[in-house]
Amino acid sequence: MIIKKFIANTEDEALAAVRRELGPEAVIVSRRTLRPTGLKALFASSKIEVTAAADGPGQRSDPGRAKQREEELASNLQRLKATFAEQPPAPVNSEDKVSLSPQARQRMKAEAPAPAPSPRPNPEAEMKRAADGLLQRFAKEVPAQSPVVSEPEPSAAAPDIRQMIREEVERAQKGVSVGPLHANDEELTGSVRFLMAKGVSRSIALEIEDTLQERFGPVDLKVDSPLRRKRLQTMKELLADKLQCTGPFRLKKGQATVVALVGPHGVGKSTTLMKLAVHYGHQLGKRVAVVSLDNSKVGAREQIRGLAESFRIPLTLAATPFELKQAVQSYGDRDLVLIDTSGRSQYDRRQVDELADLLSVVENIHSYLTVSAATKDIDVYGTVQQFAPIGVEGLIVTKLDETIAYGMMLNVCHHCQQSIAYVAAGPRIPEDLKLADAQDIARSIMVQHNNQEFQSLRSLVS
Repeated sequence: MIIKKFIANTEDEALAAVRRELGPEAVIVSRRTLRPTGLKALFASSKIEVTAAADGPGQRSDPGRAKQREEELASNLQRLKATFAEQPPAPVNSEDKVSLSPQARQRMKAEAPAPAPSPRPNPEAEMKRAADGLLQRFAKEVPAQSPVVSEPEPSAAAPDIRQMIREEVERAQKGVSVGPLHANDEELTGSVRFLMAKGVSRSIALEIEDTLQERFGPVDLKVDSPLRRKRLQTMKELLADKLQCTGPFRLKKGQATVVALVGPHGVGKSTTLMKLAVHYGHQLGKRVAVVSLDNSKVGAREQIRGLAESFRIPLTLAATPFELKQAVQSYGDRDLVLIDTSGRSQYDRRQVDELADLLSVVENIHSYLTVSAATKDIDVYGTVQQFAPIGVEGLIVTKLDETIAYGMMLNVCHHCQQSIAYVAAGPRIPEDLKLADAQDIARSIMVQHNNQEFQSLRSLVS
């Protein structure tokens, strides 16, 4: 048996090469798209790889047996692919397991020896057992006789099959943590795939690509040229145009401006509030005070009290609407009064309504929703919707140091019609707080990456 891989620009070209070299009776074992990786993903197009198998000249005298081998080989490979097909992304943790169909479990149980008792199944071991079972089946199909001299030895065919199955298993394992790209996205251009990998929504990425095509037409992105640089600069400008940034808090003259930070649990509201207090108080020279309503978790008030004392920021603790109103009124001579609130679940409307009622006792209050950059888009959209009754005027995005996909900021601005006031990327007070800037965020979307080769883009979009 001859097994060979063919790589071409299109599937038709690959199939034509199969027919030329292996004949019309060749069996198509697998098809897959080879996507460029790294910096090449921006500019190179995908290739099609077709793996085909055919009997040697000495084996083609038995058409019935050849057809049976063809059907069994194709069926076995299809079952392997179906067993470990890529699934859409879903939240997982270290306790999750690979989910297999009942049919797959039956096959694996029949083909593999009974496993030793274990606390819980090992996904990689299950996939390895399935692959070993298929290897045993395919080994029976490799003839013992040597084919003609011009063909590879039968013993050499087995490693090819083993490598082919090993690649399928590796692809299945990678599919457990698949990102925002799905199987039906294989034909997307390099630019669209790049933006989606950075967290930009599919609709925005396609819209930007359409605009780039209209302005520049076909551009050879593999070669550095003024046109290529202009295209990348334009991509950054298009991203920036979809971002809304509110700028700093607008302080009133002769009276205190009251700002409350609201949001879910664990997004860093208290630390961010102290960054703002120190920034306005120590760096801008404004008179700042803090009122804390956060008594929902152990140590919350001790934390905010310790920070306030360290930076010499006046602090008042409040627990009721009356105490809140009294505290704000006592700071009437200040330029800025910052209110720290306890975290509220974005999926519990009752908690959000309670917070809205509490803050309603303060006149002319400005509420800013604090969200983590590492949060999924769907959860951010839900948070914006649930906190809407409070009257959110803008967003403060925290924990930029915990993700490399900054597209969420663009998506929430575009889809939720929200603006961003500040961004925070670390625990330092106040160094890790920055005023939101559309150009800076757009540039970060394009160049932020944990792979050194992407740093070469910095000079192109600076």
